[in-house]
Amino acid sequence: MKQQSAIEEVRDNIKSLWLHRKGNEARASVQDVIDAKYKEGARPLIIASSKKEDTWTFAIYLPPGTGFLEFQKLTVLFQDATGGSVHIEKHGTVVTMEVMTEELKKSYPYSLFDASEYTKMALPIPIGVSAKGLIVRDIVEYPHLLTAGETNYGKSNQLHVIANSILLHRPDTYLIIIDPKSTEFDYLNEMALVVDEMNKVKSLFRELTERPCTEVQGFTIATGSRDYG
Repeated sequence: MKQQSAIEEVRDNIKSLWLHRKGNEARASVQDVIDAKYKEGARPLIIASSKKEDTWTFAIYLPPGTGFLEFQKLTVLFQDATGGSVHIEKHGTVVTMEVMTEELKKSYPYSLFDASEYTKMALPIPIGVSAKGLIVRDIVEYPHLLTAGETNYGKSNQLHVIANSILLHRPDTYLIIIDPKSTEFDYLNEMALVVDEMNKVKSLFRELTERPCTEVQGFTIATGSRDYG
């Protein structure tokens, strides 16, 4: 019995060394989390894996009694173990897991965004970058948008991205910007209606509810003049 236990221990050590070999760290980390969370009974089984650049893709079989939602809740543990971003989706009884190990930069150039790639969207807007790439949403589907964050965390930058994306790629859009700071959007006076006199905002809203944008009186886009009383 002791001899059998020693053999099993050697076998397990060899399996562990092979699993944790150089270049296989992501798969080893995923397997370690599965082993730690499913110590008894049926457990998820990695049936296929592949790597392309900095992204690992795993196909994982969930046996009966192993719920997808339960498995998906382990996302944070998988991220901690692999040191990357993890995305999990369900396809029947098989789960696909993407582990993206590329470290995100603090900033990316606007040139990454090409509106011609999003022709099915009315007003495509880049809202960020994830490990999977550029995140683009159709702002028409999000008519009410709240941007919040601490100082120097990119709130104003996000608003500039939205405004410039609309004007650059949908120049026929009538854009109105209310700018309490009076300095943020002055450079857009030639292309949009920029209002920085807060005492005139109420009158502007009233006009907008009563007639089309192009007929609003007292505001001239070309000069940025504001003659509302």
